[in-house]
Amino acid sequence: MQEKLTIIMPTFNKQDYISDTLDSILSQNVNFKYRLIIADDYSTDNTLSIVDKYKARFDCVEVLTSEKNQGLFYNIVRAYDMLDTEYFCVLDPDDYYIDNDFLQISIDFLENNKDYAIYSANVEMLDGDIKKPYISNLSSFSSDFNNFLKNQHIAFSQTAGCVYRNVIFKNGLPNNLKYIQHDTCKDTFRGDSFRNIIHLEKGMAYYDPKCRACYRITDSGLWQGSSNIKREILTANLYKNLYFYFDCRYAELLYMAYSVYWKIKHNLVDMIADDMDMCYLKDILNLRKIFDENMLILKKVQACRKIGMKNKVRLYIYNKLRKKLQSKGLV
Repeated sequence: MQEKLTIIMPTFNKQDYISDTLDSILSQNVNFKYRLIIADDYSTDNTLSIVDKYKARFDCVEVLTSEKNQGLFYNIVRAYDMLDTEYFCVLDPDDYYIDNDFLQISIDFLENNKDYAIYSANVEMLDGDIKKPYISNLSSFSSDFNNFLKNQHIAFSQTAGCVYRNVIFKNGLPNNLKYIQHDTCKDTFRGDSFRNIIHLEKGMAYYDPKCRACYRITDSGLWQGSSNIKREILTANLYKNLYFYFDCRYAELLYMAYSVYWKIKHNLVDMIADDMDMCYLKDILNLRKIFDENMLILKKVQACRKIGMKNKVRLYIYNKLRKKLQSKGLV
């Protein structure tokens, strides 16, 4: 039987957590075969020795090693390049599944809903001894790429809760991921935000409000371990880099990056006071250069958004007036 799902686990020095993560995968109740690719980025603790014990016991486990630490971007991209199954997901080695039926439920949904590219279940956040849902919304809903471009609420959970239809990597790495256009892509294309958005462009996302996995909060997390200014710069660079990844087809992405850039400028003094790393000033100047070069595009998007807001106000006033006239029997 051909594998239907690939689970990617990028690892680096996670000896304290990885057994829990692996056990949560291998205890899943599924009626299909899957492969587990563990991409280790030159761990110097006992991570690999733990992984090798699982590999000896389970045929589905594959291990990629590295002769040097290359960073998460290159570590996970080499696993993307191996994806040949119909579906895939990513599970970090300090997170774990808490619902033994999660993978079966997600695959069943995607099998029965071909226009969806993402199944996104809620997760628990574990911070020390404190647990709480990652998303407070208790109702299921769906989202598409236009919702994202309009800054509307999107059905994105954390990495541990997402399963994807393999619509991006089934024919190999896209050229814009294989040959990155900006050095900042290594930071912005390595995580779940990038993965979610490029798949949302190919199909819809479904949000399942039930917590089916656990997201462990640690200081080494890409997002949790970052200062406010670093987070905002990462967000601005993500939207900017996505604009070029999509070959400049979605000017709204560039405008979203520009909006975050203005937020950074407005709060720059307070942000730098919290984190004095001077490399951030270089990042901000590089962003400004991109925006200056594309100012005509940004102004067009801004003008369209103003028109759109005016029309919303007009429609609101019209509906209010119409209801009053209807209540008086005049229409």
